[in-house]
Amino acid sequence: MLGSRQNLKAAFVSALLLLPSAAWSWTGTTDSYGFSVDTSSRNDVISFWQAIYVKSEGFQNRIAWTGNYTGLAAGSEGTISTAFVTDVERRANCIRALCGAPADLRFNTGATVNILAGDTYFPPISTTKSAAAQRSALMVVRTGVTGSGNGLSHDPPTTCIGWTTAAWNANSKGNLAYAFYGPRAIDAYFREDVTGVSAWNLDVGHRRWLL
Repeated sequence: MLGSRQNLKAAFVSALLLLPSAAWSWTGTTDSYGFSVDTSSRNDVISFWQAIYVKSEGFQNRIAWTGNYTGLAAGSEGTISTAFVTDVERRANCIRALCGAPADLRFNTGATVNILAGDTYFPPISTTKSAAAQRSALMVVRTGVTGSGNGLSHDPPTTCIGWTTAAWNANSKGNLAYAFYGPRAIDAYFREDVTGVSAWNLDVGHRRWLL
């Protein structure tokens, strides 16, 4: 009986391998953007999910963070790997495609921070958004919500641990997540992972921004 089940399983796997590629029609310019998926086709969605969404899993093993959690000096925020950035880009475009939005987001790690008239604090214009986001992450993790200030605020006070003008800029202009990072933060932004409904979240701004 066991042998029969194993033979049946082997035959089923072989049949799947012989299915024509027309069983699904999703496409992608690369493995991280340029996707198109037929959301009316269950096979297309399943194939796309397994090939693209799942590919960003295991991102924690590819982050290659070079920073120093216990340090606050310049450079303590560290850098992350190109592979990790690609994981995040892929996840964002994957969900955009499933929502019917153009899945062509590109992450420009060399872009400089956006300084607006009236900003209370601002870093030198040469500061990149990527570096500012790293500094923000260090401040958020070191401070959290403590007596030193609210590191999760879009206007973090100078009393926050690890506060810099670059960290302030990233908090002020960017999306914030706590206990999530990388592709998991993208998932949380799209789900609008909050407890209950609050006045500030009625417009689901994180999801709208990503779409």
